[in-house]
Amino acid sequence: MSEAIVVAEEPEAVPDLPAPDVGRGEVAWAEVGKPGGEGGEVQKRAQHVTIPKLIAKRAGVAVTRYPLTIFWSCCVVIWTLSAIVVFTGAFAFSETAVKDWDVLDSRLTEYVDAIDVASQQADCVEAPDPCPAVEERSTSDVGQVGMIMMYQSKDGPVLTPSKLQTICKVERLFIGSPAYPDVCTLKAGRAALVRGAGEKFNISDCQPQQLSIASMAYQMAGMDISECGVLPEAVVQGLSDWLHMGLANASTFQSSGFYLGGDVIADGAWDGRRSALTRSLLSLGYPFVGFAPGAIATPEVALEIADKFYNQFEEDFLVYFNREHSLLRSAYWGTFETEGVDVLVFGRAFFGIETRRVINTDMAFCAFSIIFVWAYLVYHTGSFFAGTISLWQIVMTIPMCVFFYRFIFGVTYYQQLHGLLIFIILGIGADDVFVYSDAWRQSVDVIDSLEKERSEAERAQEPWDEDRIMMERVSFSYRHTLITVMNTSFTTSVAFLSTASSPIMPIKSMGVYAFTLVLANYFAVITLTPAVFVISERYLPSCRCCCRRKVSKVSAETLTLARKSMFGFLGLRQYRSGRFFRGSQIFRETPSNSRKSAILEMQEAHAPAIIGRVVLPILRFPCAAPVFIVVLVAWAIVNLAYASKLQPPVDAFTFFAPEHMRERSLVLNSKGYAAGATTAYNTLTISFGVRGIDRDREPGVDVWKPHIWYGVPQYDEEFDISKPESQQFLRDFCKAFREEDCAAVGCEPVGKLLQPSAGSVSCFIEEFDVWTGGQRYEGPEFIKKLKEFRKVAQPQTPIELSTWAKSIGLVNGEIKYVTILGKMTLRTNRGVTVKEDTLAVLEAFIARQQSKAPPGMKHILHSVPFDWAWLVTSLGLVEGLFVGFAICFPVAFLVLLIATRNIFMAFIAILNVIFIVAGVLGYCSMAGWALGAGECVAGIIVIGLSVDYVIHLGHMYLEASHLGLQSREERFSFALNTMGSTVIAGAATTFFAALVMQFCQVVFFNQMSTLMVLTVVYSIVYSLFCFMAMLYVFGPQGNFGDIGWLCRGLHLSSK
Repeated sequence: MSEAIVVAEEPEAVPDLPAPDVGRGEVAWAEVGKPGGEGGEVQKRAQHVTIPKLIAKRAGVAVTRYPLTIFWSCCVVIWTLSAIVVFTGAFAFSETAVKDWDVLDSRLTEYVDAIDVASQQADCVEAPDPCPAVEERSTSDVGQVGMIMMYQSKDGPVLTPSKLQTICKVERLFIGSPAYPDVCTLKAGRAALVRGAGEKFNISDCQPQQLSIASMAYQMAGMDISECGVLPEAVVQGLSDWLHMGLANASTFQSSGFYLGGDVIADGAWDGRRSALTRSLLSLGYPFVGFAPGAIATPEVALEIADKFYNQFEEDFLVYFNREHSLLRSAYWGTFETEGVDVLVFGRAFFGIETRRVINTDMAFCAFSIIFVWAYLVYHTGSFFAGTISLWQIVMTIPMCVFFYRFIFGVTYYQQLHGLLIFIILGIGADDVFVYSDAWRQSVDVIDSLEKERSEAERAQEPWDEDRIMMERVSFSYRHTLITVMNTSFTTSVAFLSTASSPIMPIKSMGVYAFTLVLANYFAVITLTPAVFVISERYLPSCRCCCRRKVSKVSAETLTLARKSMFGFLGLRQYRSGRFFRGSQIFRETPSNSRKSAILEMQEAHAPAIIGRVVLPILRFPCAAPVFIVVLVAWAIVNLAYASKLQPPVDAFTFFAPEHMRERSLVLNSKGYAAGATTAYNTLTISFGVRGIDRDREPGVDVWKPHIWYGVPQYDEEFDISKPESQQFLRDFCKAFREEDCAAVGCEPVGKLLQPSAGSVSCFIEEFDVWTGGQRYEGPEFIKKLKEFRKVAQPQTPIELSTWAKSIGLVNGEIKYVTILGKMTLRTNRGVTVKEDTLAVLEAFIARQQSKAPPGMKHILHSVPFDWAWLVTSLGLVEGLFVGFAICFPVAFLVLLIATRNIFMAFIAILNVIFIVAGVLGYCSMAGWALGAGECVAGIIVIGLSVDYVIHLGHMYLEASHLGLQSREERFSFALNTMGSTVIAGAATTFFAALVMQFCQVVFFNQMSTLMVLTVVYSIVYSLFCFMAMLYVFGPQGNFGDIGWLCRGLHLSSK
């Protein structure tokens, strides 16, 4: 059986066929003869030069002629964009606040914001403008800059002389710090006196800590707390008796229960034992110097001012317990025990320092990911230069992305969340480079084979110089990369972009950033990468590694036959008359079966060992493929069932793992004590007279900085508190408010919406009645008296501020609104379902009251600032997940359809993508996770990452038909052998880049690592053993499912 390749030198050799013309869109004709008994017919087929082919040919010319120019031009562009980003400060993290995570168009958020901005408009008590300045550090701040210290005895009761002495020593680290006088709550008049004299503050200027168990004990004993001497046994016993007896009295249960643990409570009552738990609440002063008059301290501002103090305290605290931070590990893991007492501390400002430090430490782990990806790039490309520059190219896409993200798209929000994406782009970028690298390596065999088969006369007439060979290799590699990487990049980027539909601004911005990052990487691959490989091959041969050079195990005859066949398939052109890309026709007179066998044998010889020795033999084993399909589809159904059970989190989001002091202290503080501190329960604000909030007025809400300005209040024009019926409604409302039952979990164990203790409701109308001696007023007289009351009276309940300025909303001299406050039984930071149930009880109560309300009192809004806003945010994360699914799956199907041009193939592929996503989310459900921030973001990312492998394999399965491979098994083997190396390499880099995050300390990073690793594992398993098994058993053959053939058939049938 003879084999030959005849190359026609001029188009005139086939006068009945049109000569190719690149300028008009080239058509190259090939005749394939089948002599002998295999039919003998001559088949003609036309290969249309598509836009990608044309681009690839032009790129081949440009890169071959000017590789250094292209390389340095790309570098200059990258360096220029990076310099702009660096020198303009665009790389710096943007200003941020908790408000940035709010869903502004949510009803609950609008309630919270309306009441907030209305209170900001309220006139001061003394005069409308300007407000009188508050004396420096005249009040105590607990929630923002204060600290809770919790103590647990390891052997018996905690209230003993020795253990109280130990507690005193620990608290002395706080109140004995040299920086403490500069942040403590000052005694009355001391600020003006010390500042006026130009002196420094000292400890004698500070008020004693009112909620410190150590201060209480030493005050009872009349001893100096700074000395921490041993307390008399009688004093300690008296203190213990007084606190424990308070648990038996409902009126003192709350105050005593704050200091004592829940270990002595049984069935809601004291069981007579002595507690092993106690705690202190240590405050700092407010306002600090530099705060705007009347401003409320935010964690960010307070931390900036108190930074010196907390840094000093942390240093002393760690030295006392003989602990220190390591390079990659915080000191706050494990227990802090001294003299039989386990100590836990918590403070928002204090752990703000820890949070920032840990995030920066965790981000340092990306260096390990970078090193691994670099090593694998060098190994896989076979070139130190190509691998190194490829890694540099991937990393430098980040400043390129930031340039377009900040300056072109105008997104100003940039935080640590965006930095997390470096772990993802390392895997994606490396995968894109592997696509080009594998095509580049395959091109060597094709070119070498054709050169060896040319006769001496052909070589003398038209020598193939280095430029010709290099151009053909670049064209082949570029075309393959242009299409393949575009398919995967488009799907992944759109998956990320779908998160821009999220109602939560940081997630929305991350979607835009990730979309830009993936596209920046794509353009870097198709511009810089080809020049890098040409430079490495042409100028730096000594930088190439021998580790990737494989010796063929097939015969020279078979290898030559396969390479020639692939050469014709790839449409490579001759180099004639000193010009590239003038047409030629390649005629193959090769028996079909021999050619196909040669192609398959060559590809199998060059496939990675795991494909040739593991995957292919397993799937070819009798009945193995159907068994894999059944098992993996069944497992996907199980995962789908589990994934459908995912719900928003029941518990609050945890930043660290349970072993970290921050999380241990939060759990103990919220669940370990008989009663919570006042700050442990939510304060509910009910407003009357505020209709809502207007966000459309100038200057308008900045989407990327919503905390700067988020609207103005809309007041009820019918609101009139001077009417007797309005006043009586408020009295009745306050009474019903106190007595409202609540069967929700969040109200347990009390069973009431509000705390049953005295002072749990701040109702101005009731205190106004007491102030007037029960005399009732109406009309202008009532307004006059209410203004006087607001000015001179002080609230008698602890949950209200020191004045009525915010509760009686006098705006520009008019009463625009009023509020009522209540201390809820719902603790702060409870989970979504717990808050939803309690919210339902509250809103049912308000609806009943609205039905009774007189005109002007029907607009009743409610606000629990943080918890209500975060409830909406948690639900918004879930909403964003399903909206993302609604966008991603159709887009992924469309991309698969375009990439494969086969509707049946696209259907099988998207089915496997669904299986992969179900596997990842099913694991979340099995592991007891909920639909938190990490899971919702990762659910969208999974779609983009999981579609890559099926696109690679499915595309090559169908392309095999152009080589004459028509049967399922032939296409199946060709796809695995051709793309197996790329798929395995891409999976390996993404897997290990994500695996590094397992060593991070932030839970979100750990979860993202787990989800990305699972995505890679499920993607490999399902793409190789389910998707490819499906193609092996019932994959499309011939024209089945081909959309081009279907369209042509429909067109012909319509004629």
